[in-house]
Amino acid sequence: MKIAKTYEEQIEILKTRNLIIENEDGAIKALSTMNYYSLTGYLYQFKDKSGNYINGTTLEQGIALYKFDRELSSIILYFLNEIEQTIKTKIAYITAFYFPDNPCFYKDSSCFSNPTEHKKFISEFNKAVHNNKDAKFVKHHMKNYDGNFPIWVAIQLFTLGNIKHFYKNMPNNTRKSISKEFDVAHNTLDNWIENLRLTRNLTAHNMRIYGNTSIKTPILSGKIENKNNTNRIFAQFLLFKILVQDKISWTEKIVQLNNLIGKNSKYLDLNQIGFPESWFEILTK
Repeated sequence: MKIAKTYEEQIEILKTRNLIIENEDGAIKALSTMNYYSLTGYLYQFKDKSGNYINGTTLEQGIALYKFDRELSSIILYFLNEIEQTIKTKIAYITAFYFPDNPCFYKDSSCFSNPTEHKKFISEFNKAVHNNKDAKFVKHHMKNYDGNFPIWVAIQLFTLGNIKHFYKNMPNNTRKSISKEFDVAHNTLDNWIENLRLTRNLTAHNMRIYGNTSIKTPILSGKIENKNNTNRIFAQFLLFKILVQDKISWTEKIVQLNNLIGKNSKYLDLNQIGFPESWFEILTK
């Protein structure tokens, strides 16, 4: 097990590995806010077989890629929030009319395929209610409706993980009615929700997007051709394009992304995020 190192010692380690550090005060500031392990992750692509950095590699490159990644994550999170709300809205609307006399049907295990999975779901939902007990709408329903939340209210407390299990455990006829809203089979919608959940986890926990090769690739069902199937983030943008309803805001955000990439072009290798040369045309056509 390695022992802790001071910022100054971390700098010396990097210098012995052939990393160029022109401003040591700036390097200490960066290491004190970005974390050595996180920052050097962006420089991994510049290492040779011996573990040293190739000639000319600078700490500035790592800092620039780190900042780029944070801004990229912000754009991704914007799309995820929009898509998550759309999925929640459609699920709540459709299921409310499947069970018109029981707006709290989600509490009834007989409405679902697997009672054991439903029990787990309810446990998670109750935790969400407790964790959000200070929210005005939660207080209102606890006080006036004895803690009963109709589905169109309850679903606001669902995480993407909750939605994944909730949707998967519904009877097939209900699942098909919901997936029809997205013009795909219900199994494809399962795949999409799981992709969104995993991508949300990456951004929520500040995990590295740039250079990450473990990102799940969605089933796009022929809606958009993906010739760049590399388990990198570009495939998620193809999924976002399908699911984002507001095409004006979509275009605005893609233009913002184009500006971000242009601003950092001297540091970026688009292959590290799976973006083909024609990415802007693909996402805006």
